[in-house]
Amino acid sequence: MSWAGKVTCATVALSGLVWNDVRQLQLNAPQPQGHVDIEDVAFFATPDAQWIFAPIMRFEMLPPAPVMMPLSALDEIELPRVLHAPPVFLDRFKSLDEARLWAVSDGWSNGAWTANDWRRRQVQTGEDGLSIILSQSQRGADQPFASGELQSRELYRYGYFEARLRMPRGSGLVGGVFTFTRPEGRESWYEIDMEVLGRDTRRLELTYFSAGRETKHVIQLPFDAADGFHTYAFDWQPESIRWFVDGQLVHEARGPDVEAMTAEQRFIVNLWNSEQLAAWVGPLETAGGPWTMTVSCVAHAEAYTGQPLCAAAETPIPIRMTVPAG
Repeated sequence: MSWAGKVTCATVALSGLVWNDVRQLQLNAPQPQGHVDIEDVAFFATPDAQWIFAPIMRFEMLPPAPVMMPLSALDEIELPRVLHAPPVFLDRFKSLDEARLWAVSDGWSNGAWTANDWRRRQVQTGEDGLSIILSQSQRGADQPFASGELQSRELYRYGYFEARLRMPRGSGLVGGVFTFTRPEGRESWYEIDMEVLGRDTRRLELTYFSAGRETKHVIQLPFDAADGFHTYAFDWQPESIRWFVDGQLVHEARGPDVEAMTAEQRFIVNLWNSEQLAAWVGPLETAGGPWTMTVSCVAHAEAYTGQPLCAAAETPIPIRMTVPAG
């Protein structure tokens, strides 16, 4: 493999380590100048860490001499302090990656216990990220309301799951993030939830199902989840489930039911409402709306390492690297 030159003391400034985010990063380096395009999932770093950020990059010198550069081709990578495990993914929803990350639910419902069905049109991207919109259904629909849901294309056994959300207010609404599988009836039902009810947006419900058995814990939030964005996360490991809000541990579950949770699950983000479950979610509001849950970021890593992932990637990251000369 030949190279057009050497780059040292490179500084890379980026606005988010996301497949759907900024792909081209300008190198501020000695002559000759060049740039790097991210070709695959990026790694993380915090502002005071130094980290190489992508397993595969396309390096192009000026004048152009493009090559594919695997991570192993680098002569020197200085990593004085590592603070995060590489994420499996992080998505800020600059666009909706349906090819690799997400399946959008469309044209069906969860049953009579919900008042909405799932429609592709209820999921939109914009300046704040992803909007999941619950509104009155179009004429002729089976359910009175329509809303949106994303399901991960991948199945996960264990890991750290995070979302940065702004919740809607409204009786009968339920919004949140969770992992889920139920392929063959109640005994195959495994699920881990973080949900906010629109009737009380200062209350967070933390729930898990193991072989269909439900365990729930409710906490009072020190803020109103509808007033702004907050980070909700859980870390599912073989012996424990830990739930976090804005990076703070708020609850932990252990025991046989947790240890029995070995089935792979999908990571899901949705907003729904119900009339049948009014004793839990409150009387269904049939007027007003639409109601929107905004998702500015979703991430998954192998384990929680002490800091929310969505917050960690927002600051420009210094990187030192040497590209071998020809």
